Parts: sequence; structure tokens; C-alpha cells
Amino acid sequence: MAQRGLGPKCWAIMVAGAACLAGCGGSSSSSQGSPSLTSRNVTGVVINYSTGLAVPAPTLALSNQTVTGGNDGTFTLTNVQRTNQTLTVSAFGYETYQWPLLATEDQITVPLVPGTPTVQPPPNAYRAR
Repeated sequence: MAQRGLGPKCWAIMVAGAACLAGCGGSSSSSQGSPSLTSRNVTGVVINYSTGLAVPAPTLALSNQTVTGGNDGTFTLTNVQRTNQTLTVSAFGYETYQWPLLATEDQITVPLVPGTPTVQPPPNAYRAR
């Protein structure tokens, strides 16, 4: 078949482009949790509502995963469905917050209000042995 109007360089670019497109969003077997058209990675930080300082080791829960953030309040949720969802955010010494995670959000800052601790020490933690 004759190649009308396209030289060898154009064909090479088209083939390379097709190979690149074939790898976009097709498989989620990557250990990095690469997002696709229907899912994404959500990153962010949890801060103290009153002071704006980072909340250490927050716990964030969606329907399909729970992660613990770093001591600097940062976190990453992987392969989050691109739909509106409710993200439950908690940390010791703060009120639990139900964050409305929108389908369009990839980066968020979640403020937590200081208050009643959401995690209590186990009953036997301070008993004499």
C-alpha cells in the first residue's frame, strides 16, 4: 500500500504516538497506582483549623482504603474513583470530619477542629501489671 503524502519521519512519529497512547490509562498494574480516566490520585495535607499548622499522622478513610498521613500532615490516596465521595478524616485530639471529596479534586487541604480525641487509649494501657 502506498504511503500518500507522509514521509518516513511522519510514520515514525505516528507509530511512537500510538504506542504512547496505548499505555495511557489501560492497566492499573503499576505499583505507583497510576490514575486512569476513571480514577485519580488525591494528595493533600491535614491542618489545624485554628492555627493552620499541620496535624501529625491523620487517618483518612474512603470506602475502599484507609491511609495514615505523615507527621507533617501530608497524605496520598491512590486510585480514587473520579466520583463525588465522602472522605472521613480523623486524628488524635481532633473532631472527626466528613470531607466532601469532589470528582474534580486532585489536591486538597482538610482543616480539623481541635476537640474530643477520636482515638482513646486501650483500657489496659495504664493498668499495673
